[in-house]
Amino acid sequence: MLKAFYYKCLKTLESKINKLSGRYFFEGKRDDSQIKVNTSKIMENEITQTLQLDTLIDPRMAGEKDDTGRIKRAIWKATSLKTEFKLPVGKYIVSDTLFSNNDEIKEMKFTGAAEEGVIIKTRLTGTTPLFSFRNNQGIFNGITLENVTIEPDQGYEYGGTALYLDGQCYGQFRNINITKLNYGIWLHNNTTGSFTESNKFDQINIRNCTESIRIEQGNGNDSFHGNDFEGVHLNIYNGQIGINHVSGYLYNARLNFFMWGHGRDSIYINADGNAERNVGNITYESFFEPAQIKGFGKFWYSGFLQGIGGLVNNTVNRDDGQEVFACNNYWKIRKYGETDFNTAALQEKNQKYNGSDGFFYRFYKNNVESVVLNTYSGSNENGFYLGSTDYKKSVESGSVGLFLSSLGHTIKSFFQNGLSIKTADNQIAITFKDGRFTGNPGKSQIISVVAKEDEKQTFTFIGYSNRDIFYLASLRISGSNFELRKTYIVNHDGFGKQGSLTPLSSHLNLPAQGVSVDSVIVDVNGNVVVTLTTNRNLTIDFKAMGIGAF
Repeated sequence: MLKAFYYKCLKTLESKINKLSGRYFFEGKRDDSQIKVNTSKIMENEITQTLQLDTLIDPRMAGEKDDTGRIKRAIWKATSLKTEFKLPVGKYIVSDTLFSNNDEIKEMKFTGAAEEGVIIKTRLTGTTPLFSFRNNQGIFNGITLENVTIEPDQGYEYGGTALYLDGQCYGQFRNINITKLNYGIWLHNNTTGSFTESNKFDQINIRNCTESIRIEQGNGNDSFHGNDFEGVHLNIYNGQIGINHVSGYLYNARLNFFMWGHGRDSIYINADGNAERNVGNITYESFFEPAQIKGFGKFWYSGFLQGIGGLVNNTVNRDDGQEVFACNNYWKIRKYGETDFNTAALQEKNQKYNGSDGFFYRFYKNNVESVVLNTYSGSNENGFYLGSTDYKKSVESGSVGLFLSSLGHTIKSFFQNGLSIKTADNQIAITFKDGRFTGNPGKSQIISVVAKEDEKQTFTFIGYSNRDIFYLASLRISGSNFELRKTYIVNHDGFGKQGSLTPLSSHLNLPAQGVSVDSVIVDVNGNVVVTLTTNRNLTIDFKAMGIGAF
């Protein structure tokens, strides 16, 4: 079983290798230069091991059936010495968590001795973590893990979690391959007060795991802030999820993912949490059939979604009208009923979304032919605006030129009295209500009249003083058991001469003894003057609306 070792350029070294009960010793002499020795490989039971002088790993102890114990001892020894632990190239069988930090030990630097060839074969079940990083929020770069492949031993497929982070900050994870585990990476704020932030994942390849990346708020804080996913590759098969954002607030993150979907039931992203104000780009490739995006929460980022093979957006429409999944160039395409109207995006700052069955457009020869607006029915403050609302909840407090809102299938104004057009001085000019247009008055005045029996009283109502305008005036005089309604066309020449009234009709006349309207005239300023005598209190309601100009 022993092979000769060839040592190049080592003049002062004499070596001898002894194999005793599966334990390899390296014996030799060397000078003070502390030269590292790279030996050739020794094969035993299809497990390749490379002997190194600087390794801290010892052989299995009596009764140990796998490599869990000796790797854990080596990690803790290196950690206590605050040195980096290098795991030699080879395959290692592990059946339990290798590292779980506590309050005393906050730092660990674990690296494979080469970029390829360091393979940990797990015998884990459920969600048991291989590496557990907990409650470590204050040491920059305190945790480093790199150059390792993690895959299950035969019969243990889809068990365990490769990297578990609960309250871990500033961790560095590089060049890691994860295959056929339950969870690849699990960000889980589960310790009271914990938050998992500012970790960097670089060149991570996760393939054929039940959930490649799981983000979940447990009993801890909801914050997953500033985590950096750079060059992360996910291969997702049917029934598996690439990014499962279960809960918590993912923000200010960098999300650069490459995803491959292997079937219609593979899910690129499940967006049940709240993710916003993130940046990055997601590239996908669907094999055989388009993979899916699902969820009912929010997953927003500033960047692009691009790929081939298509995807299916099966997200659930939110009650607040915001989009579940959206980026700079993508939002959910919806149809308006059975028509050929498609959704268009609305925009909030740099992040885009559109409401559920909200704003629709139809193209004709590459031009927008028609537009449909169907606003959210939960509040009459939602709608279509022309003008500035200045981000105020109450539309009335903004400088709105035109406002349409919808309750059910009826178009209404903010005041729910039909479709209204207001003038610059906030007067309602025209109203569409109950199937007809109504001209609302530009002038309105109400006067209370106190009873003065056998005494004439005169009241002046302000009309239009512009001599080029003729207007419609209405008078409603009412009191106890008395009512009189009259309508006139009013005009005047504007040169200090009395104008004229043309009566149109008396809508309602309920006379009463002791009440007499003596005269209704137009003065030199175009105002309507009413003179009357009354033995009871009255109210005079005057309205005027310009209807034409000379």
